[in-house]
Amino acid sequence: MINIPKSLMVFASILLMASCQKKDTTPADLSKVTVTFASPLAGQVVHVNDTVQVSAEVSYNAEIIGVGIQIIDTATSDVVFAEDHDLHTDHYSIDESWVNTLTDSTVLCAKVTVFVANSDERTERLTYFTAKP
Repeated sequence: MINIPKSLMVFASILLMASCQKKDTTPADLSKVTVTFASPLAGQVVHVNDTVQVSAEVSYNAEIIGVGIQIIDTATSDVVFAEDHDLHTDHYSIDESWVNTLTDSTVLCAKVTVFVANSDERTERLTYFTAKP
């Protein structure tokens, strides 16, 4: 005769062991992170009330755990736009927009910061464009 509680315990143990995964401890190589800006384009000029699209493709050969997007006024270091995304993927498409409310001419920096698994470091990619009244 089969002992049902004992059979259930054995089955549950096998199922639990099969569901465990080893943690990936491969060191991160931030040089393999790619960020390709589609917009804004380097040197692009935007005017007051223009909508600035921040579009970029981010990829890595392992897990991306976060992406931050900022637009920074380089004259004042003020962050005029910021957005963060928590992720668990190897590819991410950025599609954000910001309305330019700046009334002075200034150079702006669109900065994408990428955080990857197994690293306390981050990598950044920048593109510069100009705001004019």
